[in-house]
Amino acid sequence: MMSSTPPEIENPARFVTQHVVAFDDGTGRAKTVGATVPLPVEIRTSAAAVALTGILAPGKSLIGPFAAVPGRAVWVSLEGSFTGTVRTLRSVDGGVTKLGLTMAGQSWAVFTAAGNEPVAEESGAGATYYLSCDIAVGAPAYRIGQ
Repeated sequence: MMSSTPPEIENPARFVTQHVVAFDDGTGRAKTVGATVPLPVEIRTSAAAVALTGILAPGKSLIGPFAAVPGRAVWVSLEGSFTGTVRTLRSVDGGVTKLGLTMAGQSWAVFTAAGNEPVAEESGAGATYYLSCDIAVGAPAYRIGQ
């Protein structure tokens, strides 16, 4: 009988701990991944939402709504120098209520300078995003998209 241990692996204990990847098959049973049972993946059939872009003028403004597609990151980009604050808001009721994003109870996705970063990973259908802007000086370009 031939050893199943590849020759490049030295095995002083004369055994190799086996590790496998498995997933729930929908019935609560583990299904082992292999050549005939590939790891299931999500195939995205929906395109990302059309981004909102423009230039912010000095003063207070509200940009939106941006209708996010679930399962994708929402990115906010601000380009150019400015003095002021741009706050990302989210709504799940068609824009009636708009709440600032938080993480661990702290304000999140609030910009006081140029930036380009993901602000959320959307998981709910029908969520919309807004930028609440209070610009004192400057006219930064903005983009909110996926």
